[in-house]
Amino acid sequence: MGAAIGYILPDALGIAISTVPIIAIILILFTKKAKSNGLAYLFGWIVGLALLCGIVFALASLVKPAATGGGHDYFAAIIKIVLGLLLVLLGFKQWSSRPKKGEQPKFPAWMATLDTITPPRAFALAVFLGVVNTKNIPIVLSAVPDLTSMGLSMGQEMIVLGILVLLGSVLIAVPVLANIFFGSRTAPVLTIWKSWLVENNHTVLFLVFLLIGVMILGKGIGGLFS
Repeated sequence: MGAAIGYILPDALGIAISTVPIIAIILILFTKKAKSNGLAYLFGWIVGLALLCGIVFALASLVKPAATGGGHDYFAAIIKIVLGLLLVLLGFKQWSSRPKKGEQPKFPAWMATLDTITPPRAFALAVFLGVVNTKNIPIVLSAVPDLTSMGLSMGQEMIVLGILVLLGSVLIAVPVLANIFFGSRTAPVLTIWKSWLVENNHTVLFLVFLLIGVMILGKGIGGLFS
């Protein structure tokens, strides 16, 4: 199981570095119901990731018994190559769409409504951001199906999936827990984080997409010729 945990660590890091969801939670922590909204958002993010991982894992478990032999391994390698190339292309798209000097970064319109958000809406938003995510989906599609071929028991597979979800939620959990324990004293730090993420959003995503994409591409090429 240790090898499986090591295998999913880079993927968990790629999921965790999600700039828009992190900016969203920071904005939510400046609302009137910061603690309840923040906890609802964190729980929703965990549920969303768990749902995405669970769906992919269930589909992979159904397909695996019917697809054995070299043909299946070849197909899985091709899928990884496609997903890796997709992430690399998305990375360069982020880089090419970065704001020019003097331009203001553009973010989704829904961010302007976060000051009036309620816990149920915060939960639903986080579930949506966790599941419908152009970065999370390729990463999970690449990493999770491999767990079904590592010879782990069902219990061990669930533990590894749980670790993937929890590590992928760390950067959402940190500001939420900091706000719970330190209250308004976290405001200056959160403001600095938000400003930095807003300014460097495209650059951060470019690097994450590129690194994770190249990693998945390498796995695919290695599997193709193994």
